[in-house]
Amino acid sequence: MADKLKLSAPKVAIVHLDTTGGKEYADYIMAAAKRAGGSARPVPIKFNAADATAQVLQIVNTKPDFVAVHGTPTTAILLMRAMAQYGVKTPVFGMAYIGTPLVYNSLDTETGANYSFVSCFTPGGTDNSPGVTEAVEAAGPDVTREKLVAMLNKGFSIDTKACRRRSPTRPTTMPASSN
Repeated sequence: MADKLKLSAPKVAIVHLDTTGGKEYADYIMAAAKRAGGSARPVPIKFNAADATAQVLQIVNTKPDFVAVHGTPTTAILLMRAMAQYGVKTPVFGMAYIGTPLVYNSLDTETGANYSFVSCFTPGGTDNSPGVTEAVEAAGPDVTREKLVAMLNKGFSIDTKACRRRSPTRPTTMPASSN
């Protein structure tokens, strides 16, 4: 996201589930922000939260360049709706499984336009995306974990066909990995 926004020292708010996985995600984003010469602030949210007002107020106080979110589709929906309620238009990105059509279809067009997601493949799950199949096929015959990892590290492009915003409706294309 820092590259997309052309930021040399990104200031990031990290809304994450208050779980081990969420804390690991926050640590990962904090380390990435630090490597880029920026800073990051973790903003935990409970798994069963019914509101994200407290998190949005922390975001407002932090004044980040963007927000990284970890959680479930419900986490992303709560966060984006609360941000819209408070007029916060800071760009937000989530990871693969919170980039599902459910999230975009639960938001109005203006709010959804501030939400992006990052995925190596399978946005919308393996039932909706050809990403897993294409990745395995690209690894060649007699696929092993090592072959698949080597192929993914080289990067590849796919038409996800699964992630579509309510308006305008358009497929997304994944760029090759930079690793």
